[in-house]
Amino acid sequence: MLLAELPVVLADIPAAVGLLAGRADFRGIGPGPVLGVRGDEEAPHAIAHLDRGQLKLYNGSFDTFVRVRSEHAAQQAALDEEIALAESLGVNSTPNFFINGTLIRGALPFSTFQRAIDEAIAATP
Repeated sequence: MLLAELPVVLADIPAAVGLLAGRADFRGIGPGPVLGVRGDEEAPHAIAHLDRGQLKLYNGSFDTFVRVRSEHAAQQAALDEEIALAESLGVNSTPNFFINGTLIRGALPFSTFQRAIDEAIAATP
């Protein structure tokens, strides 16, 4: 990742990021060029991050950028875990319901659910 403060306006971010060519891992925020957009003499008001071909704009300081990227990574990891669980259970669409471990797919009539519930109760020792 290449970090630079440049006196650019927000409309110039894509062009400025296009000029940055570094790829490394810095403070755990992942690969991709990063551009700090100067907001005043103290600190940038926004950070633009080019990651896997997508340009994302983060408002705030570099510390805010690192925190938000970390939060997004954690959210994505949790989502990936949920998707893996759904796939392992054979869930590939919605709605899906489980009644005592039995998968019921689709928006079905109440009678279908009632029958499955009655069967699950009858099978309970």
